[in-house]
Amino acid sequence: MRWRYKEKEQECACEFARLMFDRWQQGLKRRTEAGWKANGPTVGVRIGWEKTCETCGEEGGSGEATWSYGVEVPMEAKGGTVTLQRLLFGQGGALAGGEATVHCGRCGQNRQHRRKQVVREVRGFVLVALMRLRADGSKIGRRVTFGMKEELPDGTALELCAVAAHGGESNAGHYVAYLQQEGGWLLANGGRVTCVSDAEVKRSEAAMLLYRKVA
Repeated sequence: MRWRYKEKEQECACEFARLMFDRWQQGLKRRTEAGWKANGPTVGVRIGWEKTCETCGEEGGSGEATWSYGVEVPMEAKGGTVTLQRLLFGQGGALAGGEATVHCGRCGQNRQHRRKQVVREVRGFVLVALMRLRADGSKIGRRVTFGMKEELPDGTALELCAVAAHGGESNAGHYVAYLQQEGGWLLANGGRVTCVSDAEVKRSEAAMLLYRKVA
């Protein structure tokens, strides 16, 4: 499928990835109905909240955590090269949380709390979408460094298995895909498929990263 990189098509690309996962999940569900009812989704990430009262220090959880196929990561337009870990878990990151005024059971009244998102569980694969489009449709070209292997704060190990990258500007550019296969990497560029190095994959202007959970 060909994708043009115009305004709002970044969201379309994320939606296409979700649709792909949905169809995969539906196929698995039809084959293993009993297992599906017992265990739930086979791919994705379950994310919840933790909060700490800034007055008394009481900690609490978010209760029900939600399932998603991945994480959408807002991009900061200013600054130099930034790491994926920083975008996810650093100050202001996609999973960093912030502050909120909520009820504290120990204090008995509303208090300022520090809140953070916590990855409760990863199953199979998780998609990381780097949101490179500004509201006016222009592209954020900031370089993001990412590892072939990443680790979540709870110690869950992830291995990179695919990258969707975009070259050029928002009004004139081209998507390519990098796919891991048998210990190496393939580049799918239009009608051509060639072998490439790990270093070339890491230099790519990634728009979406697909990681698999290492058992």
